[in-house]
Amino acid sequence: MVRKEFLELEQIILDACAYGREPLEERISASQILNDDLQIVLSYKYGSIEDTEIGDNTIGSICHLGLENIFKGKDNFLVEHTSEYVVNDIAISGTADLVDTEGKIIYDYKVTKNYTRKMFQKDCKEPLKSAYIVQLNINRWLIEKQSKESYDVALPWFLKDSKKINGEKAFYIDEVPKIDDIDLEELVLQKTEVLNNYIEHKEMPGKCSDLWTRKDKAGNVIDTRCELYCGFKNVCPYRNNKGSYSQDKRKVDELLGKL
Repeated sequence: MVRKEFLELEQIILDACAYGREPLEERISASQILNDDLQIVLSYKYGSIEDTEIGDNTIGSICHLGLENIFKGKDNFLVEHTSEYVVNDIAISGTADLVDTEGKIIYDYKVTKNYTRKMFQKDCKEPLKSAYIVQLNINRWLIEKQSKESYDVALPWFLKDSKKINGEKAFYIDEVPKIDDIDLEELVLQKTEVLNNYIEHKEMPGKCSDLWTRKDKAGNVIDTRCELYCGFKNVCPYRNNKGSYSQDKRKVDELLGKL
């Protein structure tokens, strides 16, 4: 049996790492621009769904809080800096972990593993297809609109699985490829038009496009994107009790009702 004090300690940590702002229909974040429409509409309906136990996301948030305290109050640095710009009556918002206003660099911390960095380096060849690179460029686009100055974007990597004995470093900084502002603005226009249509007609979008379906060692089919990375999996209308998606949208709509 877990001691009450241990549970209280865990909850204090979870509360400190909570997102803290409820999503609004009139706002989407830079991280949602390439998200499936279903995830965004579910965030409108259910708000922020916080972690109920400490996991990888919490560990990343703890590191962010520590880095925030390191740079808070230092000259020429903005910490957790949020910018907004309205397109089609929807506010596009983005929060940068750290902005160097003198060096004109936007930093986004990554507390992760070496594999994620390797995938980022691969995605740099086709940045418009990477949700993360698009997010970082939307943040840059927002800050540049606000400041009227040009910025670069960089990623400080804190790699949890590096082994010094193998000559692997635990810390790197990579520059992020820039996406042309015309391409970014087209993405934003498309997303806001689609979301305005959902808001006006109150219809639930179709299921997510790619669930990263895999088989585990026992041969069970698992939608890994849904099970491991989606905070809305327990309220998703297309997910049945076995953890996979229902193909009958009509029954789902009857069960859930309109937004």
